[in-house]
Amino acid sequence: MGEPSTELIEAIRFGFFAEKGNSKGVFGKKIILEIKKALLAGKIKPGEPFPTIHQLSEELHIPAKIAFQVISSLMAEGIIEIQDGGTAMKGIPPSSPMLRSAFLGNEAEHFAIAARFLGIKEAEVIDTLRSYWI
Repeated sequence: MGEPSTELIEAIRFGFFAEKGNSKGVFGKKIILEIKKALLAGKIKPGEPFPTIHQLSEELHIPAKIAFQVISSLMAEGIIEIQDGGTAMKGIPPSSPMLRSAFLGNEAEHFAIAARFLGIKEAEVIDTLRSYWI
């Protein structure tokens, strides 16, 4: 199995560091979310080699314990799998309601916080969402 692509690491790193105020307690969850988002967006593909614990730890400057937790969680969810020679992206099952709900819930929370901060009313938020739904 080959080395993880630079695109995979960059997709994770960009989303992970784009949000200010991360605390160590949410590092693993944030990394997992960024991996899922990158998969959904097509930035990383099923079958692509996934970083080892050491590579993930080194590239993202996180403790190996957190890298292990990320990999363990992704394996438990069926998003990555062990193959001959390493670990690879398996993908996100399109029929996973729990995963879709968790992903959407996180995005919705950020959207709602930003809207409240800007003083935008609920009706305007809904209208804006509808305009993108088409």
